[in-house]
Amino acid sequence: MDIAIRGIPDTATNWELTKLLATVIHSDEFHPTHDVERPERQLLLNFQVRVNINEKLGGYRNDTTGTLTLPTYEIGKKFLDWVDERPIRMPVEDGKPHKLRFRPRGHPYEDLALTLQRTPYVDPDREAEHAEILRKLDHRLRVDTVQFGVYYHTQYRPTGPLPSRGFSVEWEHDYVTDAQSAWLTFEYDHKLIRIRAGNETRDNQAFDINLNFSSINKIGGGYDGKPYLCFDTLTPPSFESINLYNSTGQKSKERVGYIHDAHKDRAPFACQMRLLLYNEADSLDKFRYLCKNAGLGSQFRELKSVSLAIEATSQLKFFDERSLYKIRKTIKEFEWPVAFQLEALLYNGHLNTRQLEEIIPRVRYRLKAKSPTLEERPAPGRESPLDCFERVAKEFIYDASKLASGHFPCGHVTFTPTRQLLEGPYATQSNRIIRQYVGYEHNFLRVDFRDEDRLQYRWDRMVDGATFVRQRVGTVLKEGFALGGKHFEFLAYSSSALREHAVWFICPFYHPRLGLVNGDRIRHDIGDFRGKTIMTQPSKLAARIGQAFTATDPSVRILRDQWEEIPDIGMTPHIHTDGAGTISQSLADEIWEELCKDRRDHGSTTIKPSAFQIRFLGYKGVVAVDKELDKHPDGIRMRLRESMNKFSVDTQDAADIEIARAFDKPNASYLNRALVMVLEDKDVSLPVFQRLQETALADTHTIDDSLELFRNVLMTHTLGNGYRLSSLLTNIESLGFDIKPRARMPGIDTPFLQQLRQVAKIDVLREVKHQARIPIPGSFKLVGVPDEGPTYRGLEGYEDIFCLPPYHIAACVHEYGKEPVWLEGQCTISRSPICHAGDVQTVFAMKPPEGQLCAFSHLVNVVVLPTQGPRSLASCLGGGDLDGDQYDVIVDNELLPPTKHKPADYPPGVTFTLLDEDGEPRECEVEDICDFIVEYINSDVLGLLSDRLLIIAATQTLIRCKPDWHAAEVVDPRHTDYYRSDKSHVLSDSLSLTLRCFVERALDVYADPDGKSPQIDKVFRRYAEELNYVCLLEAEVVVGTILAKCTQRRWRKDRMWKMRTHASQLVRDVKRHLFPLPPGEKGKKGEKEPIPIPPSDIKAGLKRAWDAWDYSLRNSKTFGAQSFGLIALDVVFDCLQRLKIDVAFKKV
Repeated sequence: MDIAIRGIPDTATNWELTKLLATVIHSDEFHPTHDVERPERQLLLNFQVRVNINEKLGGYRNDTTGTLTLPTYEIGKKFLDWVDERPIRMPVEDGKPHKLRFRPRGHPYEDLALTLQRTPYVDPDREAEHAEILRKLDHRLRVDTVQFGVYYHTQYRPTGPLPSRGFSVEWEHDYVTDAQSAWLTFEYDHKLIRIRAGNETRDNQAFDINLNFSSINKIGGGYDGKPYLCFDTLTPPSFESINLYNSTGQKSKERVGYIHDAHKDRAPFACQMRLLLYNEADSLDKFRYLCKNAGLGSQFRELKSVSLAIEATSQLKFFDERSLYKIRKTIKEFEWPVAFQLEALLYNGHLNTRQLEEIIPRVRYRLKAKSPTLEERPAPGRESPLDCFERVAKEFIYDASKLASGHFPCGHVTFTPTRQLLEGPYATQSNRIIRQYVGYEHNFLRVDFRDEDRLQYRWDRMVDGATFVRQRVGTVLKEGFALGGKHFEFLAYSSSALREHAVWFICPFYHPRLGLVNGDRIRHDIGDFRGKTIMTQPSKLAARIGQAFTATDPSVRILRDQWEEIPDIGMTPHIHTDGAGTISQSLADEIWEELCKDRRDHGSTTIKPSAFQIRFLGYKGVVAVDKELDKHPDGIRMRLRESMNKFSVDTQDAADIEIARAFDKPNASYLNRALVMVLEDKDVSLPVFQRLQETALADTHTIDDSLELFRNVLMTHTLGNGYRLSSLLTNIESLGFDIKPRARMPGIDTPFLQQLRQVAKIDVLREVKHQARIPIPGSFKLVGVPDEGPTYRGLEGYEDIFCLPPYHIAACVHEYGKEPVWLEGQCTISRSPICHAGDVQTVFAMKPPEGQLCAFSHLVNVVVLPTQGPRSLASCLGGGDLDGDQYDVIVDNELLPPTKHKPADYPPGVTFTLLDEDGEPRECEVEDICDFIVEYINSDVLGLLSDRLLIIAATQTLIRCKPDWHAAEVVDPRHTDYYRSDKSHVLSDSLSLTLRCFVERALDVYADPDGKSPQIDKVFRRYAEELNYVCLLEAEVVVGTILAKCTQRRWRKDRMWKMRTHASQLVRDVKRHLFPLPPGEKGKKGEKEPIPIPPSDIKAGLKRAWDAWDYSLRNSKTFGAQSFGLIALDVVFDCLQRLKIDVAFKKV
């Protein structure tokens, strides 16, 4: 209801009037809802106040009238009755309060009424503060010249004050001549500084240069004939082309990679910006004022003295055409691993061409001397790149790392709108194709496409980004790129990689047996697609080719007469066995044996998987153990279903079974925002979620109370696995120790353990706050497999076989060291992502009946779905199938939804088919696959859709303020939270004193370490140098998380995965040096048994690990020593256990 207001003081603002009326509208008389249990959560009635501006006075005052809009007619009527009896008066400074007069005006716009009904009330003080900031920032500064270049050091000082850097201008444009102009403005709502270059009154086109607030490291301002601003940014600015007056008469924007043809070649290297402002005396003062109000005051510094001034020159030309040609020609002369690193120094902005030319002769010398080197950035201003190179070359100790089985070192290239960034090589899991070319892996590159901040492409809705993606990404895909003297061309992608906008590229090479190997050759050899419909459908063809590029581990070969294809159960489109097959128990044992051969425990501390996700020839999906296959009269060991067959492969006598994943343990189930939203819609009460959240928070906040609680948090949230932190804490606890002193045992807490707990706590709390990731006790995420009972029904000997009824499931959870447990009773089952109420279904979990043959009685850590009924249960859960999908099985009775919804239909979409000029289907070329990738990236809005669904669920309409769960993550660790201990350690701490008794007993001759072992020093230095490459807190690496803020969770997860892979490889390398283990051998029954290790070898390993533990204590202040000690301590416990020395604490 709209209500007219008269008698408003002419100086009153919207916010002042809103605050006054809120005292009435938010009183108990009008309050529509109350939360008795949590009064702080009670909802405030939303309304809107609009004061009419007095145009005659230039908008500085109002005309004493306005409008109040209330969400409903009933509330409006009640308000009018209330003010008739109790008039509202508005105070006026130095005057008599004004009596406000109200009268009904009519109905507001429907959209406004709906917004008020479904959006929260926002404090007017916050809105007033926001409006005031916008008012203060409503100024612009004229820019005379825009310059792009790089900073460089004019001289180096090992000590003392650092000299000011210089600025090499690589490209510039003057906006004073030719009636052009450029203006700098602050856009607070978009959090950026924008420079608009172009004459809006004369030109049809202009350009925007956008600097995000978050990318600005420092800003320096001074005078050099004119006022200048130097921006030191973490990422380059973004560029937009503006069509000022297009055919529709509206302005439009398009993302571009450069703002001038001459700028194009410099943009990848000259990423820093310098501006010359219009020569006004107060230009810098105005800019300082704008920075302060925009929240950038701490970043700006005026360079008043000569020693601080940043001298600019356009004479150096580090990145002109001649300099780039010369340095690239030189780099081509090196072998690929060295060339890649030299290119990385150039493209990543670590060195300019002149600096690179200085170190290349030293690189050649070191290569001739066969002295490998490590990339390290010099301390800024303290040493030159050449001095840094010589220092590292002398100090670095090279030790070839032995990668885990199925991994290879792979270079990564990231294309951003302006740059080409190089990383690695990283340890990368191989695939079927890579394994075919052993020794030629360096010809394959992983390439991804990102925005300048390394996040996925995102732009304002007014910007046409799709055209830019087609130009930037499409050109790289279709034309390839040159690097280190090689030319790389597009090869293929896997489905999981495409979600990260990543693909494989290949440099064509000659193989001694196969001849020329290039992208066309590999794609042709993968499978036979000729003459099939799939050849006219780029998306499906690329997906089928991508099967061969799925990251897998090799396992065993199987003969052609040992496997067969069988029909599916069910009718299209809802096949019960979609993507699922079976294998014999003996074959599963052989596969598991092969996967465990490089593990230190040879699989002895895990549960044998009952299911594997595989790739085999043209088949993909999951195979579960079927013990009946061991009895097959024809020796069949694997059955694959028709739905698993994606393409034909030339018949082979034998083929490898490739393992994408082995399901050897159950995963915990968690709430998430989408699941909470759907369960709320299905009438699950809010206190249930609050209880689970409070339990999770309580568990996290008690992490400092004991080792057991610390270990439980790590295990629940799968943290610290790379360093076996949970196992290590268990061993320490077995000695009788705890975090705090207990009884007669001292506590073992250290600053590093405190930091580990703090990092783990921050990680868990962040996930709860931003993702609603809350553990559900007793519930699990399990891979789905079908009930094979109907396959045997009707066959001789299987007359009494049990089959799961519709909407019944079976799941046996078996964790190492515990007894298997069958889930029973009513429960919910779902699959991510969830976007419909019917995606969560209620089912009944049951055990195998006694006295009846059951095809799933032996399966563990899987959820068995029924294969009876008109529709498969998997298809009811967000359109799932059984080719590797995992399902959340929640057995918490309070989370059982009272309201049931029918499952949604997920019909297959219409696949795009290529047509020729006559409208007939045509076969696609590799360029068509490239076009599909471009369109996929343009349409990849899953994350954006997720946010929109959640905002709509919370408010039902969009407003300026975002909900608090969408607020920026503020989890930066502060140096004041942590400290280094100055205490000297020489095995004098309580843990070492206790362990020394057991070590002395194990070793024939014992002597305290002296901390001078050259072997241990070499192992540690190598470990610390590699760990330093990660550039994180040491505790972050151990826990396995990244605390830095990031607006895209998927990107951080990808970086965390790379960090964990790198850290795990380091841990394996250290353990290999301290206590190398032989591979396992097959036992009498096909079980994996470790080869007996001579006690003398175990004792030697124990001695080295004990020396390493002592070394870590002596060097505890050195980066890497604390985590190095954890690795050594784990090996100490491992050796003691192998020597059968019981270290368990005995209570007296």
